[in-house]
Amino acid sequence: MNENFPYTSLCVVIGKNKKSVGKLKRLTDVENNSIIKCFNSQFPSQTSLENKNCTLSINFIGIFGWRIKPNGLNVYRTETDSVCYFKKIPVEIFILQDCKNETDLRTILQDGIDFDFSTGRALIVYQVSENIFRGVHCSKNDFETIGNKKKIKSESLTLCEINRQDCIFIEEKIFYSKLNFSGSIGTLRIESTDSYIKDKIISHINQTNFKNNFSETDLQTFRDFIKNFSTADFYKEIASEYLISVDDAKKYVNEFVSANEEYLRTEIFDDEVLTSILIKSPKLLEQLLELLQEQWQAENQEKIAEVNLQLREVQQKIEEELKTCIELEEEIKNKQSELEEISNQIKQRENFATDVENKISERIEAAKKNAADFICEMAFVNPTFESPQPVQNIFYRAGKNVEGNDTEIEDLNDFIYTLETEIGGEGVHSENILPFAAYLIAAYVNKILLLLAGPNARDIADAFSVTLTGKTAAIFDCACVKSLEDFSTVAENDDEVIAV
Repeated sequence: MNENFPYTSLCVVIGKNKKSVGKLKRLTDVENNSIIKCFNSQFPSQTSLENKNCTLSINFIGIFGWRIKPNGLNVYRTETDSVCYFKKIPVEIFILQDCKNETDLRTILQDGIDFDFSTGRALIVYQVSENIFRGVHCSKNDFETIGNKKKIKSESLTLCEINRQDCIFIEEKIFYSKLNFSGSIGTLRIESTDSYIKDKIISHINQTNFKNNFSETDLQTFRDFIKNFSTADFYKEIASEYLISVDDAKKYVNEFVSANEEYLRTEIFDDEVLTSILIKSPKLLEQLLELLQEQWQAENQEKIAEVNLQLREVQQKIEEELKTCIELEEEIKNKQSELEEISNQIKQRENFATDVENKISERIEAAKKNAADFICEMAFVNPTFESPQPVQNIFYRAGKNVEGNDTEIEDLNDFIYTLETEIGGEGVHSENILPFAAYLIAAYVNKILLLLAGPNARDIADAFSVTLTGKTAAIFDCACVKSLEDFSTVAENDDEVIAV
């Protein structure tokens, strides 16, 4: 644990302001190098954190240490600070639904994937049983972007196996619960086994026999080589390069030879001999092709007629579909015209609604002004006391200077940003902070009295006064007024904000 940052959480960067302060969303917490499924009840309840001098990109997901400290501008508030642990990288899990085995996985990696890495490390897996997933452990550096896909560029990846209970589901993403990954069960080579063995056999063939035309002796020699090439050294070479056991190497080679021996014997070499003869005699090749064409047409007259009939039916169906398509296009045009007419009607109604809303707003503002005037009048009415006993408390207390409030405000935008920061923790919803701060400033400039209701009203008044003058709001206690002459004290004070 970092003593300066006692809390560790999985967070995502959701924004940055003009002062390079990053805003983090706390997703869940980390305990003993493991991501837990819910927040730690011993941690503070903040879900929104700050990261000073943030250079991270939006949507970056990582492990952050964080803390709570006093706010230098307002002793009544606290703020958060955090640091990213770049050596602790969470592993994101991608489950391939259409993948059934390692062959499918290799094909998918070769063809390319279309999803992004949120953290830089990933497990790309497929399901082998109800609770077991198998796949590869990789990083974004193992891929290169080609077009709109990321294709594998590494020759091999770590093969792994994980249990469902190690998967943490957080906001439509899946993460491996442990930060120290240890699920390796071997290596997956991106090149297929058959292709690898074929290339290995070709590399051991004496190329001298292939410089001239094939003879029966050459073919027999090559067949004998294929049958006898599997020496112990050859198996060891494959096992070493493919990172498998010698027995597995021998099994793969035998399977390859068994699968291809008949093809090698009856097709490849006979075709090579025939091709060599035809290349030397172009006239013979032409005659052979003509003969094959005549023979094929004679043998397939019925099939040709049947196919021609099917072709005509397909052409007729295409014409019918084309006619239907033209009709649908015409219908679409008519619907678009109707849609435009409806859109115009909606726009007219929206304009009408805006006018109504403006009129309602004007009435609300008038009502607010009447309420402010009423409060102001009642504040100067000489109160009557049932008891003539003297009041112990004074009726007016000036604001108190706040130490450390030496922030220099340069313009209105800077003032709004500072005020937004000050009142951010005083019970105002985050989406309402900016308009509320602007409203307070407008009321102050236009000398409008405000009635703030709620448990945090006093704190909001102090936050506004501290931002404006560097000291808390003055207190005017109407219950302690003895006579109308006491109001002269209020008129002579230099406090900008007075809480009544």
